[in-house]
Amino acid sequence: MKELKAQVSRLNEALLGSLDGRHPGVIPLLHKVERSSEENGRSLSALSAQVETLRFDKAKVLGIVMTCCALFGALYKFVLK
Repeated sequence: MKELKAQVSRLNEALLGSLDGRHPGVIPLLHKVERSSEENGRSLSALSAQVETLRFDKAKVLGIVMTCCALFGALYKFVLK
């Protein structure tokens, strides 16, 4: 019976952690991993939104540059020639 009680105690410590805090245990470690994963997911979503904004800005700048080139080409062909 003492051996069974010792094994249950070791299993409980492995799952929940030790009372002195030196061994975190599996369950608290899983909760910590879950919280970290949620934080990483939120950070990744924010970063993805920023990347999409940059892509949109890049497309706008490219459009402006292309328009200016076309206007300069027309100006050169009809006015400066």
